[in-house]
Amino acid sequence: MITRNGSVQGPDRPKPMGQNVAKAVASAALSTGKAYFTRHIRERMEKRNFDGNDVKFVIDNGDYGKFPPEWDERCGHYKYSAVGPDLQGRRLMVVFMIEENASKIIFVTGLRYSKGKPV
Repeated sequence: MITRNGSVQGPDRPKPMGQNVAKAVASAALSTGKAYFTRHIRERMEKRNFDGNDVKFVIDNGDYGKFPPEWDERCGHYKYSAVGPDLQGRRLMVVFMIEENASKIIFVTGLRYSKGKPV
């Protein structure tokens, strides 16, 4: 079934968190050290010239409405995206997953973003 925000929801899937809840959970995880950065995002941080401070800034100030939560069948969690300027004013998209009960927030990747498309 396709929900109002465009995400697909199966019978065994929980509903995705709302944008404000996902933002609050991710921001709190970054502030309290309960965020996990995958090897992939750490590599992208170096290659695309952004760091954890930029991630935090985009999480706190970014737009969550550009992309609806996307179910990741392999991981069994929704992926959420925040898009906004980093601390240097360059557009950045940050993708993260929230595990059940918000016990762990996993930052998956970061992309430079321009004119509605990742670059």
